[in-house]
Amino acid sequence: MFDLRLNYPLIGEEAALIEHCIHSMPSNELEQRLLLPSWSGALQDRVLAAQWLGLSGEESISICMSAHHALIALAFAAELRGATIVTEDYTYPGFKAIADLFEIGLLPCETDAYGLVPDALKALCAQHSARALYIQPTIHNPLGILMPLQRRQEIADLAQRYGLFIIEDDAYRFLAKDAPARFYDLVPQQTAFIMSLTKPVSPALKIAYLLAPPQLAPALATAIRLTSSGASALLSGVASKLIHEGLIDQLIRRKRQEAAVRQIAAKQILVDLSLQSHSTSYHIWLRLPEGLQAPQLERALRKHDVAIVSGEEFAVEQHKGSQYIRIALGGEAEQLRLEQGIRLLKEAL
Repeated sequence: MFDLRLNYPLIGEEAALIEHCIHSMPSNELEQRLLLPSWSGALQDRVLAAQWLGLSGEESISICMSAHHALIALAFAAELRGATIVTEDYTYPGFKAIADLFEIGLLPCETDAYGLVPDALKALCAQHSARALYIQPTIHNPLGILMPLQRRQEIADLAQRYGLFIIEDDAYRFLAKDAPARFYDLVPQQTAFIMSLTKPVSPALKIAYLLAPPQLAPALATAIRLTSSGASALLSGVASKLIHEGLIDQLIRRKRQEAAVRQIAAKQILVDLSLQSHSTSYHIWLRLPEGLQAPQLERALRKHDVAIVSGEEFAVEQHKGSQYIRIALGGEAEQLRLEQGIRLLKEAL
């Protein structure tokens, strides 16, 4: 299959970097990392992660096995079962599934070219008893929106006014060179920020950093213990070495450059279609021509061995999104093969 569905961008350098990190570990450190870790992660790993993420200390950081794991631990720790959570009208399907698992009701909020619309959020909060806001402010998945700072400040003010706990999922922040301040920077006392390394490095490096208010730390440690017995100390060590030696920043720069090249190539093929994306993202949100539905296109593309994602998978409201598809640019390692898949998509359209 031509994979235009999944988004784990690999550029061919990851294996050598991970091998280097493991082989350069002193034997005594390697032995220590084979033991059961502390629930929230080893202190030295949390300190290094805090520095890399621009924090002054490690107190609010927990190390999880993935962004999904972080979201599940957070749902337990913040007692979100059965709660109502506001999110963008199109959002990450993984969070939708986790919300179902915890019987969380999702309230879709209108978005525009700058992300979540403050007036729409204000109206929802006035009508419903929402506990939290799940948001992807930096290169949104699937919409590709990078929310400007002023919009973030307006939403942060509303979150404070209505007591919304903000869950900031920044899976694609690494692709934005000068991303605005995080919600965690604006309202740290009521924000949890999740940064996973599966896309910046590899899906095999199952490490995610969860920043949360200090009062949640004990409950988070318990949730992590019960769901995973703690993140792998070995993988945490690899992540720390990548950070300490500056290798992860080099890798991120390369992936950002590769994303820009792929965006240009894809847009040249899809030049006359209605689409939106960020210039350094690995996905494109495409509106289908009038009268064509995503399930119909999916069936047609299957005959050509091309896999895409229907907008229905991202829609919070049922029976919406069938007029959109998301095109992933990070599922194919070779750009020529990616372009071939996109040309087949264009021909099918």
